Amino acid sequence: MGFVGGLDEAEVTKTLMDGFGKTLGSIGIIIAFGTIIGVYLEKSGGAMALANWVIKVIGKKNAPLAMNITGFIVSIPVYCDSGFIILSSFMKAISKKSKIPMVVLGVSLAAGLYATHVFIPPTPGPLAAAAALDADIGLVIMLGVGPADTKDEADKLSLKLAQMRIFPDENGKMNLSLLDVGGEALVVPQFTLFADTNKGHRPSFVSAGPPEIAKPLTDYFALALRELGVPTQEGKFGAHMLVEIHNDGPVTIEVEV
Repeated sequence: MGFVGGLDEAEVTKTLMDGFGKTLGSIGIIIAFGTIIGVYLEKSGGAMALANWVIKVIGKKNAPLAMNITGFIVSIPVYCDSGFIILSSFMKAISKKSKIPMVVLGVSLAAGLYATHVFIPPTPGPLAAAAALDADIGLVIMLGVGPADTKDEADKLSLKLAQMRIFPDENGKMNLSLLDVGGEALVVPQFTLFADTNKGHRPSFVSAGPPEIAKPLTDYFALALRELGVPTQEGKFGAHMLVEIHNDGPVTIEVEV
């Protein structure tokens, strides 16, 4: 309706996110587009084809397991309640074919749907929990700018960090990017990364970029992350800051472009 009313993409997106309120604002788009995907899956027969393929591989006797796996997969792009409605008609047909009670298949399907919904980002459940607990998923980026750095380096670095697969998947392996998990970024200007400690007991910072170069590039780098879809906050350039970091892992990676 927003597009019909003449609103552009940015206005429609902002209106949707504002409508979900503070806690759900960051995942409102996921829910909205997940519902759209759910309708496409239902109308195109995609959900049916997926379930049929799983049953073909696993067998009719293992229909509860097939429903569980189908629910687990479908719930990744689709909100769990929508997924249950989408697959309910297929569940009834499988119950008649396999003579397995509906309640058994229903519990199996619900378990698969909710396992993904609750534990695996970027599904809405864990993101909503993270927002409610102020447990943001993301990166703290200590950014050092050299005197010869340009916007080209800032663009390359922002893209690299947004797409770098350093977050754990369901198997605990580093296989997901900042964009995959719907994470945020905090950019902290850090000229001390250029410290030269080769001589004496006082580090030298002469190789760091001067403020007139470093500040505009720091702002540009943060903007580049936002344009890639990463919610980004910045530390105050040149200010004394106390940064609290919860380093999960811990994982600390030096990236240079």
